[in-house]
Amino acid sequence: MIDFARVQKELQECSRDVEASGIKVAPKSDNLGRLTGTIPGPVGTPYEGGTFQIDITLPDGYPFEPPKMQFATKV
Repeated sequence: MIDFARVQKELQECSRDVEASGIKVAPKSDNLGRLTGTIPGPVGTPYEGGTFQIDITLPDGYPFEPPKMQFATKV
């Protein structure tokens, strides 16, 4: 079973670090098991200046099982 208290805590930690990392993560809807994230393209690469959206699904065994992530933005 997903530890929703942990997910909320991790989302708060991510929101504090947005300025430094440029990475944003937020719930996709009311369900904390489905998240959406955006990451900036790395500096010095052909992806620099781009913003890439990722769909994130937390399995029932989270945090003991890793999240499943898939680019929503065509790369």
